[in-house]
Amino acid sequence: MLRAVCIIMLCSFAVCIQAQEVLVPLWGGVGNESFERNGQRQGQKQLYSHNIPFFDDFSQATLDNRRWCNPQSLVTNGWGLYPPTLGVALLDAVDENGNLYRHSSLPFSADTLLSAIVRLDSVFYPFAESISPADSLYFSFFYLPGGKLGESGGRIGDVPEPQDSLVLDFYVKSSDCWVTVWSSPGISPDNLYRQTGVYWQRAMIPVTDTVYMTDSFRFRFRNICSLDPSTTPGIIANSDQWYLDCVFLDRYRSFDDVCERDVAFVHQARSLLKNYCAMPARHYRRSEMTENTSALITNRFSQTVASHYEYYVISENGDTVHYYDGGFQNVPSFPATGEYQSDIYHAAPPVAFAFPADGAKTSYRVVHVVKEGVLGDDFPRNDTTVFLQVFDDYFAYDDGTAENGYGLTSTSSNVFLACAFQLNEPDTLLSVRMFFNHVRDDENENMPFRIAVWRAGSNGPGERIYRDETARHPAFAGLNSFVEYELEYPVPLNGLVYIGIEQEGGDYINIGFDRNYNHSDRLYYRIGSEWQRASVAGSIMLRPCFVPFSGSMGIGNADAGKIVNIANIFPNPTSIGRFTVENIVPGSLLTLCDSRGVVLATYRVCQPVCTLPCSDLPRGVYFLSIVAPSNDTRLVRKLIVR
Repeated sequence: MLRAVCIIMLCSFAVCIQAQEVLVPLWGGVGNESFERNGQRQGQKQLYSHNIPFFDDFSQATLDNRRWCNPQSLVTNGWGLYPPTLGVALLDAVDENGNLYRHSSLPFSADTLLSAIVRLDSVFYPFAESISPADSLYFSFFYLPGGKLGESGGRIGDVPEPQDSLVLDFYVKSSDCWVTVWSSPGISPDNLYRQTGVYWQRAMIPVTDTVYMTDSFRFRFRNICSLDPSTTPGIIANSDQWYLDCVFLDRYRSFDDVCERDVAFVHQARSLLKNYCAMPARHYRRSEMTENTSALITNRFSQTVASHYEYYVISENGDTVHYYDGGFQNVPSFPATGEYQSDIYHAAPPVAFAFPADGAKTSYRVVHVVKEGVLGDDFPRNDTTVFLQVFDDYFAYDDGTAENGYGLTSTSSNVFLACAFQLNEPDTLLSVRMFFNHVRDDENENMPFRIAVWRAGSNGPGERIYRDETARHPAFAGLNSFVEYELEYPVPLNGLVYIGIEQEGGDYINIGFDRNYNHSDRLYYRIGSEWQRASVAGSIMLRPCFVPFSGSMGIGNADAGKIVNIANIFPNPTSIGRFTVENIVPGSLLTLCDSRGVVLATYRVCQPVCTLPCSDLPRGVYFLSIVAPSNDTRLVRKLIVR
């Protein structure tokens, strides 16, 4: 999971009213759960024990509970740019629920990444043997402070200040205490690069003291944070990130041991669609497919080795719908050359197939696999990466995780955000899902906004065709969880449309921003009279939801688009005791139901326009089903009676 950035990032250009786009940290609030002695979470039932070697490169989706005992640190694929291997552990200023720790501006202890027990008294394979200082036991890991520039500009993460630090402690059983064996003060990754020539730093620590060579050895990483001061509501949140990778403890190593025999992925698998991570099944066309995908592959060994790469696409029922074999290619040694796999058959494999364009709701697992030689290397967990390609009832530019918060600050009373979506056939917008970041003291929960929809104009959004009558407010549903806002009435749409929000006031509302997919060309904002295209690279976490393909809200075939496009109810909401349905296919059957599905009335309509009574209906939400004469297409409209 991905959590936060930290410093305010100003990416703006002049408009007639003072305003700017701002990228900020994610989440805040309160809540710091207590821990028992040695950092073990209260109520934990099982503590695993390991023999050496101990290795974790955080390539799984979550922390491995057999290696780690507490979930404060999260695993992420999008923060540590170009890590040693796929996935990193993230230590920052918020807990595992996304809440800012209770401490304030002074430096405070934040996340703790605590290991399970590692047996350093003896090893048992291939035979029992004690461990001694003569065994050349070393503990190593890679680390990187936050704040590195993203590929398309803007910093991902916050640079820890000099008073902040990353700390490594070892546990001493005999005295039941923790000893700090290594630490690094806060520093920018750019300064580290200037000093060492690389961003990711490798720490190599000899374990020679016999006080650690027990049956209860453990270690922990801690980060010391200090929040950035700000009086602007919605800004203060996470800060002072550190990233960890390739934690490795074993014997028979040396201080100059900088390589492991490991061919691995560096970044997560990507969508096979050109523009979206997910899209409504009904709008998918074969032309939506990208021509090539990408696989960033590294060789962490000291010599060039041969690797085999392949990817395959698996349907929901387990069938392989596509297979690509990239064959064997040499991979240069990254420690020796600083280069990744560049052969196009591995680095940029073609997407020479298309998903079925049958309009059915489904998903596919796109599985990428790389192996050294035929049998693989000593570290197989980072040899596979998977992307879930979803075809449902919503559009998504984002991958579901946020690296920044996005919003606008302004001296104007209203600001507007709008994101472009291309509908490949007529459809009906029912709701919008949004991810709002959790900030200090829930400051953005009282910032009103209204969902709005615009037709396409000559330079971005044009005529507004929908706007909420009642203001809404941001809500935080949990780590990378979206809140769904149902529209006050369904909105028929077609072609290029813009969907977003009108914010009341100039405070910072703080919407999740995905930095792994750059669709800034689809994002617009307006403060005053002119729309401006966003200047920061990424994708806003806003997902419009349309009529599902099947069920009572569904449409049976492609002809249903004709009904969706033209049938309309007005006024809606209604408070005059009646409503009008226009542009109906003559002969259609109209059925009015309450919110429980109870049928209240049915009408066979012979004209394209009809007015129906609702004066006897209590205030509430109702549904009008419109079934075409051929009985093979159906549309359901929501009616609000006030």
